[in-house]
Amino acid sequence: MSVVFCCLLFLLCGLAILPYPGVQNDEALFAAPLYPPKSYMASVSIFHVPIPIMQMSYLGCLKGWIYKSIFSLWAPSVFSLRVPVLIFGAVTIWLFWLLLRLTVGERAANIGPILLATDTSFLLTTCFDWGPVALQNLLMLAGVVSIVCSHRSRKESLFGLGFFLFGLGLWNKALFSWILIGLTVATLVIFSSDL
Repeated sequence: MSVVFCCLLFLLCGLAILPYPGVQNDEALFAAPLYPPKSYMASVSIFHVPIPIMQMSYLGCLKGWIYKSIFSLWAPSVFSLRVPVLIFGAVTIWLFWLLLRLTVGERAANIGPILLATDTSFLLTTCFDWGPVALQNLLMLAGVVSIVCSHRSRKESLFGLGFFLFGLGLWNKALFSWILIGLTVATLVIFSSDL
């Protein structure tokens, strides 16, 4: 089963359940800095225009920035809210396949995306993005893939890209630090002989 089929299966399953539940407050929280009365904790002023950067002490405005562009092209609705995060999820599945292929081989790369694409908790938390977790998963896997590619190709720019993506994950939500701590501990345990 190819990774493309897994991504399409995930998207179709998400589209099938997408319109049924109403919008949950965590799912739409990112929009507070976008619409009056605008609500955010910190901003920077560029040419006397406030640009929100932090929504709460632990929540940045990255998702709001992304959705400002999306909503300028596609009016806010259940579909414009949820289809983009489903696409994030499909890209996450592709990155997972790539990571498995680069690190543990073709057999795992053929099985892993099937398991992830059909994982109910991954589908629900991505489609309805309670948390938000879709962007966290995407940034984490993109960062890890960048670092693995950097190690294989000896390109420092990919190493920098990986940590830039980790930084975006931390800015998006401070709880991303848990993911980074887990990755750090796992790396130290598995690759301690190489360090």
